Amino acid sequence: MIARNWTYPRRRPGRPPVQAAIQALVLRLAKENPSWGHRRIQGELVGLGYRVAVSTVWSILTRAGVDPAPRWRLAPGGCTSSARPSIRAGSGWRSRPVT
Repeated sequence: MIARNWTYPRRRPGRPPVQAAIQALVLRLAKENPSWGHRRIQGELVGLGYRVAVSTVWSILTRAGVDPAPRWRLAPGGCTSSARPSIRAGSGWRSRPVT
């Protein structure tokens, strides 16, 4: 007689989960380099020989509660710190009083 149910084990549908070692490496890189975003982390993983998509790195960081794309912080005054010395030196961009 034929069995009513299938007798072989079923596979889970969908893509297999990301390896735990890769998840740990993504979180470690994010912790050690807080200014890196998800794209930079993915590029470093490719350089190390891991094939991981940018969206995978983004989802790992988001699930862990880490901001996947940190914002750049501007120095007080609204300019980057590299432009500040030239602004302070009066590089000519300011208007001078007319006498």
